[in-house]
Order: sequence, then structure tokens, then C-alpha cells
Amino acid sequence: VNSVLGGLFGKTSVSSTMTDSGIYFGNQLITDAINQMAGSAYQTIKTTVEEESWFSSSSSTTIVDHFQALDSETNRQFSLVLRSLYDTVITAGTALDSSAEETAKSLENFVVSIGKISLKDKTGSEIQEELTAVFGKIGDDIAKAAFPLLVDFQQVGEGMFETLTRVATGMEEAEYYINRLGVSFKDIKYTDIINKQGNVGFEALLQSIAAVEEKLYPVNNGLLTIV
Repeated sequence: VNSVLGGLFGKTSVSSTMTDSGIYFGNQLITDAINQMAGSAYQTIKTTVEEESWFSSSSSTTIVDHFQALDSETNRQFSLVLRSLYDTVITAGTALDSSAEETAKSLENFVVSIGKISLKDKTGSEIQEELTAVFGKIGDDIAKAAFPLLVDFQQVGEGMFETLTRVATGMEEAEYYINRLGVSFKDIKYTDIINKQGNVGFEALLQSIAAVEEKLYPVNNGLLTIV
């Protein structure tokens, strides 16, 4: 009887499969994220319900994300990485004639947008590569937001964060040698560099020397000729 009634009125089977898992971060202002990120671990569950009877059969599928808050230490570690990127951009800005306050002001509305980071079936090294790529992009976005004019300095295969640190280092080198030449030589702003794809430190130094020597022409062009 049970067998007959089961075939007549139908039976239902339910199957569930985890299709993805990882960590998730919602959008946050960088001024908040560098102090305390709020992340979650997530699992994506696919559930299929099949119903069969003598009269009909049907199947339906739902996909639902389940979240659980990350522990405070994990959130803190992510915040520390963001803080390091943020502080580096602030420090590099001083070499580009932007005070810490000015750079911070330009970043106060910057939104850290990470979203889902899938870690399912990944090895330890693969997870590290994934996280490096995520934070590498954030670093590039922060650098571009703070100093959009650096785009002209960007070299092939180079991220904006790398461009920022390279240009800032070059400007610090130029300032050191310009100061050694004496008070008659003036710093060149990075935006005034003509050959933006060249060696930044040398190009800034060359333009500073040229500016002074051209004023003295033809009295003394010895240094410019040597350079």
C-alpha cells in the first residue's frame, strides 16, 4: 500500500552541495577599514528539490550564501595590510610635494571594495597569491585616487602603486643631489618632468641644472654640457 500511495501521490528528494566558500568584505571607507575591517566567512549552498509522482515530475534549484562573522584577529590582520598600503601612499606623497594632510584629504572618500574572495579547493600558496592580487589592486586604486597624474609615468606591466613608489623614490634622490649643488638650484615638481618615461631622479636633476645653466648662458654652460 505504501509503495502504491508513494507512486500515486509523489515523493520528494532534496540534495545540497557546497559550490563555493571563502571570505567576504562589504564596501567600507578606507578611513574606517584601516582601523577595523568587518569581514565574514561564507559558503554558497546549492539545493535541488525533485518531486515525482504518477501525474507529474518537477525540479527546482536554489543557491543561497550563508555568512558567519570572521574573528577579530583575522579582521585585524586585514586592517593592518590596508594600513600599510595607506601609510605608504601618505609617506610617498611627501616626496611629491603633497603634505600628509593633503594626501589624507584626497583619500577620505575612497571606498575599499573587495567583495567575495573564493578560497574553495585552493592550496596555501594559491590562497596567498589570491590575497596578494586582491591587495595589489587595492594599492593601485589608492595610489591612482591620491595621485591621478602619475598615470603618465606608468610603465608597461607596472601597477600604479609601484609607479608611485618609484617616482617618489626618484624625486627624493633628485632632491638630495639638487641640495648638494647649492641654493641656486631649485627642486622640480614631478608634474613638470618632461620625459616621464625616463629615470625620474635623473630627469628631475637634469631639468633643475638646465634651468639654472640656461639663465647663465653664455657665461657658463660647463655643467650643462657635461650633463
